[in-house]
Amino acid sequence: MVMAGQLTRRDFDIITEGSAVRTDNQLKGGVANPEVLIRALNEGSTLRLFNVHLKAPVVDAFKRELSRTFRCPVTVNGYLTPQGRKGFNPHYDQHEVFVLQMEGSKNWTVFENGGSSLELPLKQHTFEKEVHSPGPIRDQFTLEPGDLLYIPRGHFHCAESTEEASVHLTFAVHVYTWATIFLELLAQISDDNIEIRKAIRSEHASALDFTDILAPIINRLKDADLVRESIESCFKEGADPLQGNPRDFTAFFESSAMRVGASGR
Repeated sequence: MVMAGQLTRRDFDIITEGSAVRTDNQLKGGVANPEVLIRALNEGSTLRLFNVHLKAPVVDAFKRELSRTFRCPVTVNGYLTPQGRKGFNPHYDQHEVFVLQMEGSKNWTVFENGGSSLELPLKQHTFEKEVHSPGPIRDQFTLEPGDLLYIPRGHFHCAESTEEASVHLTFAVHVYTWATIFLELLAQISDDNIEIRKAIRSEHASALDFTDILAPIINRLKDADLVRESIESCFKEGADPLQGNPRDFTAFFESSAMRVGASGR
């Protein structure tokens, strides 16, 4: 699908012992060094490709259809894992995840969330292995070519290839939340209100009267029409209309013999 000579620094990284690694020797002449990538794969590392849809039209068609269906941005990464190896250690993502198995097979483990986990994490709630830990195993299963797995954001998971190398695509669906809307409204309010844009002097913080600052914010957030406009604006901008050759999209499903799985199956 993608040749090493087409990969720049922003297009890939290597996952070794559960963590993403980037080193200078991974590049040669500004593009991926094929010898280093092959050596890493032979040693059991996983190759992660970012934004696969930009280089593969049929993947782009699927990505656009997902975006159009959910009315929000979607990005696509690819993972190539050698036989009998894992990529990341147990972790959660801050976005909804659809995993499409392309080649080989992979054993997946989905966990109950641990007590340190934040339900429905947002973008700023980055996973930290020193802080967050999974709960008991909820389910284990194997994905075969054409299987589609949905993992809700915030759910711990990990995967390991079987006796054959594995290639899968991850479609990250970046849904809009009420936090998204309110942050957008706050940005709009700050455009019109110079008081909100003023610096806060730390030595006077305890003596500040917040009434005049909070009043316009509260009034705007209570404006149902304004909130509705912000929601509609997000969905309008997030939708990515389906483009390209529809026959490619149809062939993608037919060739995959797609079977749908779920994290709780």
